[in-house]
Amino acid sequence: MPSRKQNGPSAYGSGLIALDVVLDQENDIETRFAGGTCGNVMAILAFLGWHSVPVSRLADDFGGTLIREDLGRWGVELDYVGLQPQTATPVIIQQIYRNKAGLPRHRFVWTCPHCGAYLPQYRPVPAKQLEVVKADNVQVFFFDRVSRGNIELARKFADKGAVVVFEPSASSDPRLFREAIRICHILKYASQRVRPFTELLEASKAWLEIETLGDEGLRYRMAPPLCGDRSWKYSPAFEVKNVKDTAGCGDWCTAGLLAKIAQNGQESMAGTTTDSLESILQYAQALAAWNCGFPAARGGMYLASRSSMINTVEEILSGANRFRRIRPKKHKNQAAAFCPRCAEPNQNQHALDWKRPA
Repeated sequence: MPSRKQNGPSAYGSGLIALDVVLDQENDIETRFAGGTCGNVMAILAFLGWHSVPVSRLADDFGGTLIREDLGRWGVELDYVGLQPQTATPVIIQQIYRNKAGLPRHRFVWTCPHCGAYLPQYRPVPAKQLEVVKADNVQVFFFDRVSRGNIELARKFADKGAVVVFEPSASSDPRLFREAIRICHILKYASQRVRPFTELLEASKAWLEIETLGDEGLRYRMAPPLCGDRSWKYSPAFEVKNVKDTAGCGDWCTAGLLAKIAQNGQESMAGTTTDSLESILQYAQALAAWNCGFPAARGGMYLASRSSMINTVEEILSGANRFRRIRPKKHKNQAAAFCPRCAEPNQNQHALDWKRPA
């Protein structure tokens, strides 16, 4: 795995970076990772060879320490992870279970399972604090939460030639939301989350708009300077056997798309043809299909090598869709360690127990 900063294209990201506490209820396993949409995309891009730079205001608390350890092991740059004023690290508890049909499902829990208190949530970096973030030689800026600071940062990166990617999960402030979709070059959202901001999408000036449809695939449309007539096109999902978990598939799809379409920022994206975009989206969807073979949003990064991922993705693209059965080791459930109300002091157990094979 990477142990230093990457030398490839650069991607900056600002938005939800959280500690994912993943509870596999079927196997009574708990694992912990840097997560959140922005955190996952930044980590995956680093895994794919990019220079990845997240921007946040995480505190130096227990959760923040684990996030820094996890991102650091993949070569993610941490210079802007703890901008002032720092705030408690967001925590998301995720339960993997099987429904009555025996299919794997994912449930998100926002409260401590022990005391019932709400766990820390995302808080944006104030715009003034973002003035320290450098904007030179950056190919991608990703954000998934609207705030004045994120919009100003997106505008700064866009003016420098970076591809701006906005992946909303809610409408939040409608005025800021409209600004965000006017700035971005790529607008991507999930069908199950689009209803609250459907009308706001009319203001979009994105070169590429993508709506993911879960296991049905995705649809997309293009606008100048890309080729296309703004009509929706459909790209079906790959068939996946032995699904372990579907969490994080959208993040893998996003990272795969960016890795192929934005290596030279807006310049390379503007040269994308209809045929090349179709191939790029298939690659992004193949990454998402590969991810389904592992528990948690980025489990494959710990349980498989990068070379095996590349080989499996090639098999998926060629129609040979196979996954290796892997079971992570068990350890004691300690979800309460991340709740500020009931966590005990002096927590020092190393939590990242999944080891990648050499």
